[in-house]
Amino acid sequence: MIITRWLRQNAVACSPRSASTCLKEFKQLVSEQCRCRKTYHGWPPEDRIPIARGTIPPLERGIFVMNRTLKDGLRTEPTLVLTCGTKPMLMLNSTEFEAFVERLPWIKEQMNEFYKLI
Repeated sequence: MIITRWLRQNAVACSPRSASTCLKEFKQLVSEQCRCRKTYHGWPPEDRIPIARGTIPPLERGIFVMNRTLKDGLRTEPTLVLTCGTKPMLMLNSTEFEAFVERLPWIKEQMNEFYKLI
């Protein structure tokens, strides 16, 4: 790798340059090779797409779609977000959302059973 080669060529012990100069050059090289982007864009994200005017009427919960940055910092995935106030309560990617939709009849049945108990 280029960074390893740079370290071998510019070892501080055998270089007449100062350590701070070598460190500045090293930081410059790392910043040129780094492919990661900024992963935090603030909350709620500015590029969100509101659904149903941004709230679910009977529950008064916020709902929108956003592009969530994955752990590698390079890829994003669309995510459905349900919020309570400004805090995210449920975040579903596309596969999780499809599984949720498949289970809706069971969820409705469970909610009816719960309603009978109260």
